[in-house]
Amino acid sequence: MKALSNIKKKYSKLNIAIKAGFWFTICNALQRGIQFIVTPIYTRVLSADQYGVYSLFMTWMNILIIFGTLNMSAGIYYNGLIKNQKKVEKYTSSLQVLSTLCTLITFAAVFLINRVKPKFFNIPSVLMFMMFIYILVQPALEFWSAQQRVKYNYISVLLVTLLMSVLSPLAGILLSIYSDLQGYGLVIGFIVVNVSVNVFFYINNLVKGKFCVSIQEWKETLSFSIPLIPHYLSQVVLAQFDRIMIDMYCGSAKAGIYALAYQIALVMTIVTTGVNSSFTPWMYQKLREKDFKSIRDVSKVLISIFVIINCMIVLIAPEILYILGTAEYGEAVWVIPPVMMSTCVTFVYCTFGTILFFFEDTKKASLATTSGAVFNVILNMLFIPRYGFLAAGYTTLACYLLILFLYYIYMKRCCKRNNIRNVFDTKSILCILILLLAVSAVALILYPFVFLRYAVIFVMFAVCFTRRHYFLSVIKKVFKGENLDTLKRSE
Repeated sequence: MKALSNIKKKYSKLNIAIKAGFWFTICNALQRGIQFIVTPIYTRVLSADQYGVYSLFMTWMNILIIFGTLNMSAGIYYNGLIKNQKKVEKYTSSLQVLSTLCTLITFAAVFLINRVKPKFFNIPSVLMFMMFIYILVQPALEFWSAQQRVKYNYISVLLVTLLMSVLSPLAGILLSIYSDLQGYGLVIGFIVVNVSVNVFFYINNLVKGKFCVSIQEWKETLSFSIPLIPHYLSQVVLAQFDRIMIDMYCGSAKAGIYALAYQIALVMTIVTTGVNSSFTPWMYQKLREKDFKSIRDVSKVLISIFVIINCMIVLIAPEILYILGTAEYGEAVWVIPPVMMSTCVTFVYCTFGTILFFFEDTKKASLATTSGAVFNVILNMLFIPRYGFLAAGYTTLACYLLILFLYYIYMKRCCKRNNIRNVFDTKSILCILILLLAVSAVALILYPFVFLRYAVIFVMFAVCFTRRHYFLSVIKKVFKGENLDTLKRSE
């Protein structure tokens, strides 16, 4: 009880910005956690083919939503809220009208494509129409959430987000079980719940803003958002476009099996998101202080921790797969190592990318991501027809390694321009990544041998246990924003 009382006292002393940041991070982690938890239900309610249909729908929606909304709520809207503090309602209304026009134009383009090539999207017309209803109202809730985040009203955002995160899969599961909708039940459940909530904010934003339209704000929004389309599109292509190509060449069942392998990577995504929320601001602080030694040492330790966790997950992949799916999804085990490796590589290149963003060299970051996405599509076209859906995991890893290489080159050039060096221990990071590749390759050989796999895990755990104090100290220093030198003296 005393420990709980101390935690409450420390929490009460935190300023509102830190509290809000903490709860928004928790909210994001819970969203992804719920998505991971319901996966075993999805795979037992649906066949691999039906799960593939659901995965394909979500992938196309994530692509089309970029064109239909221009991701206004994720980019320029935050700047606009600061700039238009005295007319937030009118500004929001203006952007929502613009988003509506973009959605209608995108819908018209998709309708024409469907008429010319009916099987291009491979989605029934009724579901495509429902998808665009969701895209139409989706920015409304995002605009409201952004306003609450700026005001640090984290409780309202947390409650609405978690409510939708629970109701959406619940509705989908019930529809899949108690109707003949099967794979489309999850889709319809998702759309019905989200549209029901978002439409309230959509109407509210327009009414409060009196349907205000500002051509000047439209020009500023379009000039900011349109150049970022390749960047946003590249992110989706790298993460999800594989499923569309697998469906095209191998069928929706294989796309469903591949999608399940990606769900396992959610574990690492949750961890990296949580750590990045504190590591990035900490790194910005150290860059301002020119404390490159702390960045070099801490980044090396954090990457090592992620690689160790990654290796352990890869080694127990068959058991995780048994929990998440059925025997029908057994082939997914062979694609888990490259998918998991990709999450570690992403963390490393994002760490390098912090330098580019700190010095506002964002065009290079966008160029690297776009290059990787284009390369990914080309490799998939070459190798999926020849080697099947398993090739997609390895082509994706190759593309992430290309992005890492480009980020490294651009980061080195940026450091040189700004007269700084030795920010990262690149030789050690390279050795750590080579170790990850080696363990993942060995895991593929050891999958049939349970005892040997767990022996390797035991050795890794033993090594980590001997260094646990140092690892924990590094993580605590990052979250507290302290220097690494103090922990070395206290070790």
